[in-house]
Amino acid sequence: MLIALDPETGKVYSFPEGETRYTLLHRDVESLVFVRVKFRKLEVAHENGAAPKEIAERFRRVVGAFDPTPFADNESQWNLSLEELEHGMW
Repeated sequence: MLIALDPETGKVYSFPEGETRYTLLHRDVESLVFVRVKFRKLEVAHENGAAPKEIAERFRRVVGAFDPTPFADNESQWNLSLEELEHGMW
């Protein structure tokens, strides 16, 4: 996936590989950084044996309170990654 920043609005978009559509991924760069930090914490919790559904729910709650944009599109990479985690695909 390619990530692009709109220099006029500051919004962050994703362009999935092999697709012609794009998705609004974050309201701004601050949100992108915030989510990446929280996602790394989720990965560490998973590596340490935390329950996948619990850490996915916590991630959604914390990130959604900061910026709901990452979950606005059902096909966003954040939603897809959490679904994979919850279904034991990690």
